[in-house]
Formats: sequence, structure tokens, C-alpha cells
Amino acid sequence: MSHSDHGGDAFTGAADEMSAVSVQTVSAADGARVVMVSVSGEIDILTQTPLLQGIDQALDQPGVSAVAVDLSGVSFFSSTGIAALAHAHSRALEQNLSLRVVVPTGSATYRPLELTGMTELLAIYPTRAAAGVADRGEAGGSDPVTGDDDYPHGSEHHLTPAT
Repeated sequence: MSHSDHGGDAFTGAADEMSAVSVQTVSAADGARVVMVSVSGEIDILTQTPLLQGIDQALDQPGVSAVAVDLSGVSFFSSTGIAALAHAHSRALEQNLSLRVVVPTGSATYRPLELTGMTELLAIYPTRAAAGVADRGEAGGSDPVTGDDDYPHGSEHHLTPAT
């Protein structure tokens, strides 16, 4: 199924083409508490809601010093994804938080961001390591939804679309 083949339900189809968003608390290289929003699949008008929910959930976490949005798993990135990042940037500024966006140079996501000037506005990093954020499995801390301090390393919350 290609991007143009999406029918009425954008969240069905091949696993590599679905939009998936997860939110996880991770440790930054400097010890800061960072909420990571990991995104994979296609981001378009049909799949933007989980991305916006994930960004808002991350920005609403108490005690967070930064939010990182990892787009390295995104295969298609439309203007709605760009609008979601503009929303995240605006909210992060309002809350005096750092916003780190992980986008590999030359990826399907990087080019639209470059063409729209977003690479000049956002703090863009080619990898999680360059963004100073631990990879999955190395993370720990509190649960991003409940605040439980016994949150297991590498655990995530997956957001599902509202029906």
C-alpha cells in the first residue's frame, strides 16, 4: 500500500506504512529529564492526530526540561507534520522548554523541513545521540502518563487514534 492508496482507515495496512507514535521518558546526556516522542510510518492529514496527541502529552509532563521528537522512522512527511512541529515549537517556547527534533539528513522528513525553512527554526539533530538523548533500552525514570517512578527501562506508551 502506497501513501496514495490509503482508504477510510489510515491506521490499517502494512506495519511499515502505519503511523505509530510512542511517548517515553528518557535520560539526556546531561542528566535532564526528557520526554521522547518517537514517530514512524507516514504523517499526513489522516495520521496527524496521534502525532499531535504525543507532542501535547510530552509537553504537558511536569518536571520535564526538554521534549525530543524522533522522526527517523518516518517514511512520508506532509505539511501536517510540519504544522505539528510548528505547534510543538510554539508550545515549547511558551513553556521555556527545549525542543529537540531528530531527523536524519537526506531522509524523507529532512527535505520538506529544509524547503520550508523549519531547519533554521528548529533544533535539528541527525541522531538521538547527537541530540544528547539515550537510545531506547537505556532510558529509565518515571512513567510519562502516571508519573510512577518504577517505570521500566525502555517502556513506552503507544498512542492510538481516537475513533
